[in-house]
Amino acid sequence: MIEENKIKNNIAKNIIFYRKKNNMTQLDLANALSYSDKAVSKWERGVAIPDLIVLIRISELFNISLNDLIGDEIETNISDESIDDERAKYLKSKHKIITALSVGLTWLVAAILFFIFKMIFRNNPDMFYLFFVYAVPTSFIVWLVFNLIWGNPKHTVYIESLLSWTLSGAIIVNLYPSLDDPQLLFILIIPGVLQILIILWNLLLKRRREAKKKRIKE
Repeated sequence: MIEENKIKNNIAKNIIFYRKKNNMTQLDLANALSYSDKAVSKWERGVAIPDLIVLIRISELFNISLNDLIGDEIETNISDESIDDERAKYLKSKHKIITALSVGLTWLVAAILFFIFKMIFRNNPDMFYLFFVYAVPTSFIVWLVFNLIWGNPKHTVYIESLLSWTLSGAIIVNLYPSLDDPQLLFILIIPGVLQILIILWNLLLKRRREAKKKRIKE
């Protein structure tokens, strides 16, 4: 005879596995069964066992048999999935921290250069604030590089857009410090055109990715 604790553990692990497989939260499952999320939590922790009617409803909801819900065949899969989820979260967090540190390093370098040049060239015109001005587009370049390596492709278009506008702004501030030259209106055409090209290029890449996914599925 199968022990009661083993049945509880099997049901708990299987509910967790099939709930995640169907992209459902504990609250989603609870609403589908007209139960509270606390009850679902108890089932998944092995504190309580759903009655037979509820087990049948769960198996129908996940389109599985009662044996699938009670058996222990997928225990290894559950463990592997949990490990993969945790690893994915860890890597995502690690990548964000590395990107943030790299952007911060850009501003640290700008600050160091500012103070070095300020001390060496005290009698020269004070244009050293441009280190901070150019640190803005440089930050977006760093962010773009890391996003291309391990980031979300959907964010690329936004980063590239911010890069084009901030770089253009830095060049304008460098060439026209007073910002009262009428030629500035014509210079702003450049980032505007770049913005259009960035959008069109990313749309093309998106279509290619969709076409590739479609070929893989077929």
